[in-house]
Amino acid sequence: MKLEQLETFVTIVETGSINSAAQKLSKTQPAISMTIKRLEEFIGFSLFDRTNYRLKPTEKGLTYYQKSKAILDHLHELSEFTTSLKSGIEHEVAIAIEDTANVSSILSTLQPIQKQFPDTELIIETESRLNSLSRLLKHEVQLAITPWLLTFASEGDFQSKTIKPMTMFYCVHKDLVAPFGVHKSEELNESILRKLPQLLPREFGVNLNQAKIMKPIGRSIVKVNNLTSMLSALHAKLGWGPITDGYWDEIMERHFLRFPIDKMSSPVISEIRIIKNRYTTLGPVAEKIWQSF
Repeated sequence: MKLEQLETFVTIVETGSINSAAQKLSKTQPAISMTIKRLEEFIGFSLFDRTNYRLKPTEKGLTYYQKSKAILDHLHELSEFTTSLKSGIEHEVAIAIEDTANVSSILSTLQPIQKQFPDTELIIETESRLNSLSRLLKHEVQLAITPWLLTFASEGDFQSKTIKPMTMFYCVHKDLVAPFGVHKSEELNESILRKLPQLLPREFGVNLNQAKIMKPIGRSIVKVNNLTSMLSALHAKLGWGPITDGYWDEIMERHFLRFPIDKMSSPVISEIRIIKNRYTTLGPVAEKIWQSF
């Protein structure tokens, strides 16, 4: 048995076809087919049900995939650990921070680490619509700091630590609802909101049912791609929309009314977490950042 055979097998299962696996591995389809044939001959049972057009793992094949994936993940972890030991301190550490996490309150934590490791280049990238998790999954960054819901665990094998709680709710400029005789949050209702434009984020970077969290009910919809645009649109009175408690300040308190995401329930309460891929070994600087929270 060769590692190449396991990698090919895992890639076919994850991509769903020999053709897709061949493209991802930069190999020909016949070469992929031959690799799997030799693996099946070696282990003595079929890995795939070939009765349909799309390859589907057999019951034994699915179990074999899970074991193979675990082995490859550990080998990848060992490889990264070897590289870390060989090179010593990282040349650079990349962190993706979701804009809703209120970046300014988090960056101060990095200052003593930067002072301790002056030769390491810190790359701080602000992301929107949960793209920080997507970047982490692709190993484009070592760490992500983002709002966290339990459903995110299904997106990848993450390890996370809570930094602080976060509450999300809707808000609307008082000038928009004044014509309806509304001056307090308690006076708002869905009938009034339906008559106003609604601000929504564009599609999220992870698999998340946006409608369940932010149901589109407004007369017209305005979609924005980041928090800066959302805040600007709220202040420009383009509509009502979501905000987190980290950005609710004295100015917003004077000019806006805030209310729960769902009028029949409490505000959505989440957490800001720092996240890493479970089987990725962090270098000294990234590990120091991880441990600082």
